[in-house]
Amino acid sequence: MAQLRQGILIAIEGIDGSGKSTLARGLSEQLAQLNISTVLTREPGGSPLGKHLRTLLQHPEININPTAEFLLFAADRAQHFTQIIIPALNNKQLVISDRLSDSSLVYQGFGKGVDQQMIRSVNQWAMQGIKPDLTIYLHIDAQTAMERIHARGKALTAFEKEPIEFTQKLIDGFSSLYSPSPKRQAAYPVNMRQENHADPAVVAEKSTMAESSALSEGRAQAMEELRRKEESLLHKNRKDVMMIDGAQSQDKILADVSHKVHAWIKENHYL
Repeated sequence: MAQLRQGILIAIEGIDGSGKSTLARGLSEQLAQLNISTVLTREPGGSPLGKHLRTLLQHPEININPTAEFLLFAADRAQHFTQIIIPALNNKQLVISDRLSDSSLVYQGFGKGVDQQMIRSVNQWAMQGIKPDLTIYLHIDAQTAMERIHARGKALTAFEKEPIEFTQKLIDGFSSLYSPSPKRQAAYPVNMRQENHADPAVVAEKSTMAESSALSEGRAQAMEELRRKEESLLHKNRKDVMMIDGAQSQDKILADVSHKVHAWIKENHYL
């Protein structure tokens, strides 16, 4: 079994009907074949408590206020991280989650108008400050997604029963969230480093040392060491996003994503 240097958290996001669950299962199997210890989970429903909340949220017998709905997802998330995700990360395993916090930001925030800053704050609390190392977003148009959902022949969830206008809001929300705009707060594009995560002490020391125009060889070496330390901190806090065309065949998506994820793992020196 290949030993990761540290645990990895991968979130797979997208609207219902985008192929998330199929991709999550397939990617888990592909990585397991590469001898990478993988944990496959989901939100809601990854923990025993989450399974009860999943039924309540997807097939409610009563009307649930959007804020209450988000808080139920947050309760699932808090239990999920404490019971499933954090132990796996501590065990240096790769965790693949079918949905994570960005789904709440999109569904309850963009879709149902719950305060987005409050969602972010509660998510950070429930997730104990942990963010996905990589988010895979399957983007797909609303009509194709709805056709896939109805083709399954299964009972629709409360979210799948929403009108196509609601689904379009979700698509717009995900697009806004993962756009290259510097204003986005929940996810970052592949190979773009997250800002404002360098150690202040490192920055201050580097600035002080740079004030002298005539650095001795010893000070120059120290500056280089500080630069490497800063690069390491930036790398550690980098959060990446892969945007995948969800309208492709499931086999093509799996082959493409599996190749990219394995390359991403090696590129980021997780192995």
